[in-house]
Amino acid sequence: LRGSGRTRLDESVIATGIPFLGHGQHARFLKELHQVSARVAGVRRFAGATFNVPILTATGVAVMLYCAVRRSRYFGNTAPLLMVLALAPLVTPQTASAPWLWTLPFLFTFVGGVFADALESRYRRLFLVLTGMVLIAQAVACFAALPLLAVSS
Repeated sequence: LRGSGRTRLDESVIATGIPFLGHGQHARFLKELHQVSARVAGVRRFAGATFNVPILTATGVAVMLYCAVRRSRYFGNTAPLLMVLALAPLVTPQTASAPWLWTLPFLFTFVGGVFADALESRYRRLFLVLTGMVLIAQAVACFAALPLLAVSS
């Protein structure tokens, strides 16, 4: 993540988490959202974009490989997976805190480790093609999302 160089609030796009059933104070959130949205160029939801689909696909493939291929189930892949499972369900009362963001390094370590194991198997070529397709899909999705991130003047 990086901060913007914008210095005025009316030029800024604000990212926020949105409370869901059983978590957060919905009435307070809506009141604050109403006050903020009247003063900023836009409001976006964290992790709510289509450019996350390839990452979720890669994670799903990694979980399936982890369960199906014995070679993938060792400490180097299990430890990051356990950290993801431990951090992901955390709910913090502050909006400045984002436990889902804390899980990303562990998630990417897990996915990378499982994919590396798959690339050393006899299905290396097939998996290399599939991995390349996921990377291309991620790049296309990110480039397609760029206009959504731009602030219109």
